[in-house]
Amino acid sequence: MRLLEAAERETRPEKKAKLLARAGRVGRDRPERIAAYERSLEDDTTLSVGNSIGLLFGAVRQLADGVDALAARVEAVEKGQ
Repeated sequence: MRLLEAAERETRPEKKAKLLARAGRVGRDRPERIAAYERSLEDDTTLSVGNSIGLLFGAVRQLADGVDALAARVEAVEKGQ
């Protein structure tokens, strides 16, 4: 839409031709891209990668909690001495 509006405002013929050519290519592969996305939702590897990422974030949170607990212990020991 914006490309067509820009082409209408453009006064240079070569630039106008480029804008119109690009406008013709925009969205041409949209149905194929949507179909590929829908197929990927059915793919086990997509789910496996998503689950793995979730597990990774959970592990990082657990490590961060452990580090916080250790830091609190070190601080308590330092204050006690």
